[in-house]
Amino acid sequence: MPTETVPQENRVLWTARDLNSYRIEWAGQGNDDPPGGWGDYDIHHIIPRAYGGTNDFNNLIPVLRTYHQKVINPWRSSYGDGGGAEEA
Repeated sequence: MPTETVPQENRVLWTARDLNSYRIEWAGQGNDDPPGGWGDYDIHHIIPRAYGGTNDFNNLIPVLRTYHQKVINPWRSSYGDGGGAEEA
């Protein structure tokens, strides 16, 4: 993972449109909706936007929201840049 953070104003945005595009591509690749539907899931940026990560399909993965917010985001925030807290 890159170690240099990207200034907030230079990070790729994550919007509802990006979320919808991801879900369409997910289904288009033959994947089923996550168990219980999308409502309990966040889309996790594997390489965080804070480190230059993009919204490319291959940099995203659905993660249960509770796990994302209680485990992944705090772990990423421990890097001191707050990178995990802003992920979708």
